[in-house]
Amino acid sequence: MKRGLVSERVKFIGAGSFAAILGFWFAWVAGLAPLRELEESRSWVEVPCEIISSKLSQTRVGLRERHRVRVRYRYFFQGEAYEGDRFDFSAGSTEFGLRQARAAVDALSAGAWTMCAVDPNDPSRAVISREAPGAMWYGGASFALGLLGLGAVIKTLRRKRPSPADVG
Repeated sequence: MKRGLVSERVKFIGAGSFAAILGFWFAWVAGLAPLRELEESRSWVEVPCEIISSKLSQTRVGLRERHRVRVRYRYFFQGEAYEGDRFDFSAGSTEFGLRQARAAVDALSAGAWTMCAVDPNDPSRAVISREAPGAMWYGGASFALGLLGLGAVIKTLRRKRPSPADVG
């Protein structure tokens, strides 16, 4: 009977640890990393860039469709030519509604000019939109999942183990 209690405890610790690791990892990828880049980009330099190509790609994830603005552009910084493909700071699909994504792609048609923000310390890093990506807010929900998992692990570890007299 004691073996069953230990096994149950290990299951809770394992599941809680998995939820904590997954939650905190996704919070970093979807929330904190884009937020850090967004903050860093405040010191970046805006330069004109020419759109080479743009298109809208759609992916179905479960019941939801995700829309991504795919864009290639060229720009000059301190006399050097560069090409970029980053629209915003999202880690994956840009969380746009279909109308917003189409409008962005239409505004960025081949041959059009817009402004790009370029990292002066690494001019190969550039981005068109410095707005907070919608997917960034998933980071907050993921952080909550991480906290729940961590809480489950802590609660399980603090739970008093039954003595052999209680088990038998």
